[in-house]
Amino acid sequence: MNIPLSRLKLPVLLSLVLVLPFILMELINRREFHEDFPFSLFIGLWLLPLVFFLILTPMVQRVREGRKPMENPVDLVFGILVMLLVAVMWINLLSDQMPCFLGVMNCD
Repeated sequence: MNIPLSRLKLPVLLSLVLVLPFILMELINRREFHEDFPFSLFIGLWLLPLVFFLILTPMVQRVREGRKPMENPVDLVFGILVMLLVAVMWINLLSDQMPCFLGVMNCD
């Protein structure tokens, strides 16, 4: 799968905008705990919306071009199911880690 760089800009930026507030909360609320920064957590929190937006972008583009969304119903349903799965995973991860972002001691 070869995705042009121009198609990656918006999903990368939107994903970063979604994760940035939680990075800031982590940096501000946990600075006195002297722990390592959880890079893997934030990479996961960034990758999940990136996948979501990478699937959503061509769907929106097709509609903006005036093509019918149901041209290829199998692709549409599969894309929506994957986006739903990714959204549920992101929300679960976020809700699990929210006490850590808020500065709760021993939140893991």
